[in-house]
Amino acid sequence: MEGPSGVWAMLDPEKLPARAVKWLPGGVAWFDNGSTLQLTTWDGAGKRSADLLLLDDADELGVAAFQKLREKALSGPSRDDLARLVVVARRAGEGWVRAHWDGLNGSCGTAQMLARELPEALRGPAVVAQVESFGDWIERAIRIQPVVAFRWYPHIVLMVETAQRVIDCEISRLLVSAPPRYFKSLIWSRFLPAYFLSTRPHEWFSIVSATGKLAEIMSSDARDFYRAAGGQFRTDSKDKSLWRTPLGGGMSARGVGGWFLGAGYNGGVFDDPFPSWSEAMKPSVQEFVEDYFWNTFYGRREVSGTNPAWIVVNHQALAEGDLRGRLIKRERMAEHPPENWWVLNLPAIRRPRREPFPERMTVIPDSTSPRNAPGEATILRADGEALCPELQEQDVASLERLEAGNSFLFAATHQQEPMADAGGGLFKRWSWSFLPHPERLESYRERFPAAFRDLNRELTPLIDALMAEGVIPLLYRESRAWDIAASIRGEGDASASCRGGITVNRQVLWTDAFEEHRKANEVLDLIVETAQRDGPGVDIVLPDEPAGAGKIMVANFSATLENLGFRVFVVSTTGSKYVRASLHAGACFSELTGRPGRCHLLPGPWNQLFTERHHNFDGVTKPLDLVDATSYNFGLLDGSSFLTSGIA
Repeated sequence: MEGPSGVWAMLDPEKLPARAVKWLPGGVAWFDNGSTLQLTTWDGAGKRSADLLLLDDADELGVAAFQKLREKALSGPSRDDLARLVVVARRAGEGWVRAHWDGLNGSCGTAQMLARELPEALRGPAVVAQVESFGDWIERAIRIQPVVAFRWYPHIVLMVETAQRVIDCEISRLLVSAPPRYFKSLIWSRFLPAYFLSTRPHEWFSIVSATGKLAEIMSSDARDFYRAAGGQFRTDSKDKSLWRTPLGGGMSARGVGGWFLGAGYNGGVFDDPFPSWSEAMKPSVQEFVEDYFWNTFYGRREVSGTNPAWIVVNHQALAEGDLRGRLIKRERMAEHPPENWWVLNLPAIRRPRREPFPERMTVIPDSTSPRNAPGEATILRADGEALCPELQEQDVASLERLEAGNSFLFAATHQQEPMADAGGGLFKRWSWSFLPHPERLESYRERFPAAFRDLNRELTPLIDALMAEGVIPLLYRESRAWDIAASIRGEGDASASCRGGITVNRQVLWTDAFEEHRKANEVLDLIVETAQRDGPGVDIVLPDEPAGAGKIMVANFSATLENLGFRVFVVSTTGSKYVRASLHAGACFSELTGRPGRCHLLPGPWNQLFTERHHNFDGVTKPLDLVDATSYNFGLLDGSSFLTSGIA
C-alpha cells in the first residue's frame, strides 16, 4: 500500500470528514468509528490475523502467493457483515486477478472487490483502484517542477507508454534507440526512476551512464522530481548518487567501471555508456563496456521475489560494435540463451532498415499515439517521415542537410543503423572533427543566403564572414592543391582539388574538396576558374610531375596563373602516395589517445566525398587523387615558415 495514489488516495484528509482518521506509530490508522487499519508488507500480511485483509497492487502477486494470503484471511475472525479479503488491482479489469478471480474465489464469496465490504470511513465507489500511471505522474510532477521545452510529442507518448509496460512487468528487457536531444534520457533516466520509487519506495533503482558525473546529474534530477511529486527520504539520505526512501528502497548511480559491490536493483537503466563517438569506435572500449554490462551491471539485478528485475538499455547508436550492436548480434546468434529483448527503435527519418532485427527480438511499432486520446487510431510512421519535425531543425530537409555533412555519423547517431567501418586503414571515418558544429553553422544560413546556395561560388565570402563573426578561427594562410588528371576524351581519372587553411596554433581547417573530369585542353581552364572563385588570397599548389611532358605542363600552368595575379607553389611528388598521406593522417588522428587531432572539416556537401576517399585510401586502389591533393596541401600549410620559424 505504498505510494501517493491507489489506496492512499482514500485516506486523503480532504476526502474524509474532519478528524475521521488519526495516524498512530507503526503504520496504524485509527478512525473515529472505531475501525483501525494497519499498513504492512505482503510478507507481513501473511503473519497477521485480522477482520479484513486488503491487498493493494494484488496483480503483482503470483497465483500461489495470492492463495496463501487468501487462506490466511479465511482463518481470521469471523464477521458475517464483513468480507475477509479485498483486492486492489493496478489496472481494473486486467491482469491475472480478473482472469483467475472465479477460480480463486470459488463459490464461498469471501473475497470481494467492492467498497461496501470496507469500514464505513474507507467506503468509496470501488476498491479496484488504478495506481497513478506514468504519464499522469509526469504531468503532475512537471506542474510542480517545470521542464523547459518538454511537450507531449508523439515519440514521447510512445516512450512513456512503453515505459509503463516495463513497470507493469510486461517487458523485462528493453533496448531503446533514438537520436540525441529527443528527451530520451529525461524519460528513462530522470522521470522513470522518480516514478518507480514514488510507487515502490521499498525497491531499488540503478542507473549507469558513460561517466560517474553524468550518472550523478541524472540521479540528482530524478531525486528532485521524486521530491516534487511528494516522495519522502531517509533523514540521512543526502548523497546525489545514492539516496534512499524511508521504506528501504532507493536509487544508486555510477559511471561505467564504477563500484557495484553490495548494490542490487529491481529496475535498472544503462544509459548511453560511451562518452563520445571516437571512444565508441575503439574495439578495446567496446569490449570493456560489454564486459561491464554483463559481468557487473547485469549480475547485480534482483533475482528473488515474484517479479524479476527489469533492464532498459537506453543507447544512441554510435558504432557497429557498440553495446547496442553487440546485444543485437548476441540475440542473432544461437550461442547464448535468448534474453528476449524488446526494441524501441526511433530513427530520425523513417527508412527501411538494411538488416532487420533478429527474430528473437520483439520490435515495438514506430507509431504516433496522441496523449489522452482514447479510441483514436494509432498511426504508423510512414517511410521518409521525420521522427519529430516539431523540434527545431528536425524536419526532413534539415536532417538531410546534416546527413550530407557526414553520412557515416548520421547513419549511426540519427538513423540508429551504423555502417561497417572497413577501409584502407590509414584514415578512420572519425579522424576529423567538425569546426564549427553543423548546428551552429546552420544559424548563419539566413545571413549568407548566396553562399549557402552555391558553396563553390561563394565559399571565400562565407569563410571571411565566419572568421569575422568568430564562428571559425582566423586562418593565417589558405591554399588549394591539385592532383591533375586529364585525357583526350575526358574519361579516366578525375582532377582532384582540396582547399584548406591553417591557424597560428597549427589547427588545419579543410574547407572544400571536389573531383571533376576534364579533357586535357580544359584542365587549365578548370584550375583558372576555381582560382578566380577563390580569389588571390588563396595560394595554388601544383604537383611537380616527374615526366618531361608533365613538367612542361605544370610550368605552363604556373606561368598562366602567376600572370593572373595568383601565388603558385610547385611541390615534390617523390615517394609513394601512402608515405605522403601519412603526415596528414598522423595530424588528424591520434593513435595514442584515440581522438581526432588538429585537422577539422567545415561542414558542407563535400564532406562525404572527402571522408569516403580518405577512409578507403590504401595507397594502391583508385581513386587516389583527392587524397594526394590533400597531402600536397597539408605539406605546404603545415610547413609554413611563419608557423615553424615565426617569420611571416
